[in-house]
Amino acid sequence: ESDIVVCLEAIARALHSEFQPRAFLTDFSTALQPFVPHDRLGIGYLSDDGRTFPVFAEHGGPGFLPPTDRYTTDLRSAARFPVADSPLAPVFEGEVLCVADLPADPRFTDHAAELRSTGLKSAMFVPLLSGSRVVGKLSAATRVAAVYGDAHVERLRRVGRVIGPFIEVIALLYRGRRRRHRMDRLAGITKMLGTTLDLREILAPLGEAVRPAIAFDAMGVIILDTSGWQWAFFGTAGEPPAPGIERI
Repeated sequence: ESDIVVCLEAIARALHSEFQPRAFLTDFSTALQPFVPHDRLGIGYLSDDGRTFPVFAEHGGPGFLPPTDRYTTDLRSAARFPVADSPLAPVFEGEVLCVADLPADPRFTDHAAELRSTGLKSAMFVPLLSGSRVVGKLSAATRVAAVYGDAHVERLRRVGRVIGPFIEVIALLYRGRRRRHRMDRLAGITKMLGTTLDLREILAPLGEAVRPAIAFDAMGVIILDTSGWQWAFFGTAGEPPAPGIERI
């Protein structure tokens, strides 16, 4: 219990100022090391639709996923990894994964080259829980094979249950900040619209103004002709529409 309290204190310190994913896990790693030895820690946060997960924080060098500096708490859109294609899919369903030899494990065959380059051998992956819901995953890995036993798994599971609600609160806080940041970037659009009565003329610069807030390949304006009940393309920005659908 005292060890878990130390881990929670590391989270509390991280909330006193602007959250830094790497710095947070450095303190968290120090608190966790005595009862869950590791060379690397990672936290992934599950998206609302359950299909992807971005990296919330990581410590101790690269793992088997492609390296990224776009975390859940960034104002930019976080890099996302598909759940269905990941060996961690069962963890996001609430299961525990304990692996004695990562490069040799058939579940990690597609990532064997990355794992050999990192030197990681043993690993545990446990669900992060907020109440009964899985909100992410917590992982610990080391460069020594067959290190983790049932006691280590149970300790990490308990930590995952305790810190899950805190991780979710931080993720939701930064989601709100990211939404406000995107809306702030749209502030000049109404002024831009007031510079001309020809909307077609301004669609291209309007699209560029909208793009940082709402990523798109093509953006279009369509008009409903109520007399003939047809949709007519008014104009587009980005990629042009497919030919033959100017009127529907």
